Amino acid sequence: MSNEFEVYLEIPIIAGKIEIPNDKKVIYIGKREIKNSVVKSLSDPRAFDSISSVRNDKDTGAVIKQQFIISKVNDKYFIEDPNSSNGTYLGNLNLKQNPPTPLKNGDEIIVPIEENGKLISLKIYFHIEKKKFDQLAHTQQKKINYPTIDSDEAQYSDPTITPTIPSPVNQAVKASSYQYKSFIYDPNDPMNTSNSFIMIQRMQTIPPNAFQPSSGLDLSMVYKLEKSEFWHILVAFGLLFLMVYRYYININVIMLIIALINSNQLPSLTQFFIEPLPIALIFGLSFIVHELSHLQTAKHFNFQSRFCLTKVGVKATLKWALIGFPFGLPGAAVSVGVDPKNDKDKMGWIKIAGPFSNFVLGVICIIIAFLIPKDSIINLRMIFAQASSMNFVLGIFNMIPREVKGFALDGKFIIKWNKPWYFTLLAGLLMGLIIAIIFPNL
Repeated sequence: MSNEFEVYLEIPIIAGKIEIPNDKKVIYIGKREIKNSVVKSLSDPRAFDSISSVRNDKDTGAVIKQQFIISKVNDKYFIEDPNSSNGTYLGNLNLKQNPPTPLKNGDEIIVPIEENGKLISLKIYFHIEKKKFDQLAHTQQKKINYPTIDSDEAQYSDPTITPTIPSPVNQAVKASSYQYKSFIYDPNDPMNTSNSFIMIQRMQTIPPNAFQPSSGLDLSMVYKLEKSEFWHILVAFGLLFLMVYRYYININVIMLIIALINSNQLPSLTQFFIEPLPIALIFGLSFIVHELSHLQTAKHFNFQSRFCLTKVGVKATLKWALIGFPFGLPGAAVSVGVDPKNDKDKMGWIKIAGPFSNFVLGVICIIIAFLIPKDSIINLRMIFAQASSMNFVLGIFNMIPREVKGFALDGKFIIKWNKPWYFTLLAGLLMGLIIAIIFPNL
């Protein structure tokens, strides 16, 4: 295609324009590109959240984050949908169900998005036009720098990093020199249910109060951002308490069935309903302490931070709470302005603070268990021994140095940051767990 032609996408409802460089063979269009083109915002800015959620290809496992892809082959343009959430349409043609489809000037591309609780059509028009003379000399239109996704980046799925700070629409807030490589992550991805410490990179000037809904930052992963941090912590604690209590009730039901089958002594009402309460209480507190340790360490390094519930986390934790299985994290400590490349030491201390807090709590619980008399009315010795085990297990789980079901845990960064600290803390957690397990037999 000759440079005399201008190729671009027009989005009339937001007065947006996305230029397609003639020298690009593949152009990825997703939420970031569409939001960067905004001149006139939608009535509900959250409508953009339904565009191109990050997901894994069901066949190859590759990470996908685009709504649709435009490719150039022999001076002709084609469009395809890489299995997006709500689909992409070329006129009435569903691109999810078709191979790459040719584009011609004036074609209407439709992306369904949710605005104020209703699905609306975001209409995007494809244009190939001959440039005017003054455009050939110097175009004044804003250009999008499309990212080149190398093999390392394509496999990166660390959920503790999210590039959710968009380029500003308000020209009074100019992008600073902090323009870092984007990491592939979106909190709407169901693979990233268990987030622990989310960091938002510094990709523009950070507003003084980043966690206000009007700050301009894309915090769409947060559930009810307008609520206070205390409210978020309280709800997270309540969900975790319910989840663990329900889990122990399930165990007690199983033990009751076994006792009935074997004609053994049945558990008392205290054992059945009361003893799980302090265990669930301690687990909820352990999670909160873990997250607040991340949070306070980040604040120590002067990053704007707060605890936030996440939409996916709340939904998943509530589901597991109703089932009675202890798997779900309703929220995370969120920090704004962290650069994982230049702030490696700060990031390392922030990361290690979480599992270290579980080690400290585990030690405290096992010491309390040793000090409690055996003949107490409620078996508090066993309760605190189990609480100790839970903290050591939580710490060990977070020290796993790899992704687990699509999300990276604290250990993945810690082991790269400082191996002696990693193995020292891991050894302490394992030793503590062994002591907590054999304690009932002492």
